[in-house]
Amino acid sequence: MSAPARVLTRLQELAQAAESYPERLARAIVDAEQESLDDIEAEFRRRSEGTLTYSDLRRMGHPYARRDPQTPLDPAMLNTHSGELLAGYEQESIEADDEGTSGMVFNDSEHAHRIMSGGKGDSLMVERPIVEAVEDFIEAPRRERLQRAQQSVLSRMV
Repeated sequence: MSAPARVLTRLQELAQAAESYPERLARAIVDAEQESLDDIEAEFRRRSEGTLTYSDLRRMGHPYARRDPQTPLDPAMLNTHSGELLAGYEQESIEADDEGTSGMVFNDSEHAHRIMSGGKGDSLMVERPIVEAVEDFIEAPRRERLQRAQQSVLSRMV
């Protein structure tokens, strides 16, 4: 094959790669976001596996009460108790549209609703910043995954 033919072939390959770039990038981003969502769910579960029992908390004088908070664990770490909270975590997988990606980890258990109302209104419990802790946990790894996804797709174009 002559040099001009090789150049033309290479230009055609690059044009095809550039044409498929948006779809490949979208797929790589969805995959990276799904991996982050899986990590978010795992971190929520990990933070819901505290070992203090109701008896322990009673013996400690209810250390999570707003009247005299002396939390023995990070307030963003939740105790397992009945297992209702752990069993309640669910995930809506990542979906992509023209505006970006979306997915969600949620917990509709009664225990989760009580925890999330902590520190607000008539609740007797201190605020439990589990959502903020999980957001802090995932921020850097998520950003790195998205950058790797983009670099991976770009590197296959050359």
